[in-house]
Amino acid sequence: MLLQGKCIKCDCLVSLDIGNKTKEEAIKGVKQWGTFHCVGHHVELSSPYPHYWKMDEWLLAEGKAQTEEEFVADLKSKYEYVIDTEEMTKLNIIKGFSYGFPITNDGKNWNFDHSPKGKRWYYTGGK
Repeated sequence: MLLQGKCIKCDCLVSLDIGNKTKEEAIKGVKQWGTFHCVGHHVELSSPYPHYWKMDEWLLAEGKAQTEEEFVADLKSKYEYVIDTEEMTKLNIIKGFSYGFPITNDGKNWNFDHSPKGKRWYYTGGK
């Protein structure tokens, strides 16, 4: 089961795979988060509920979250370059970070996202 709604700060669609939990159980779990990274690429030093994610108003939907393989395949279908943090490090591309975004030395404008397993993937160059 998915719990879906929008972030108040960035207006991005958030989709949480809550399995067989109720909405109330999911909210209780999210309340305990000390910090979070939103799909809209902002990091906050508090729980997303209720200041960023008004989960009481969100809808339940049938479905499940993407697998790691589906996530990576989707990125590769949209972008020319898709690599993970390990590969970025091996290639010595990252010089540092600014507000969570990588500062690179290859002249490309990299964006990033976190996979279902929490791995950071970088991508650039739309197809």
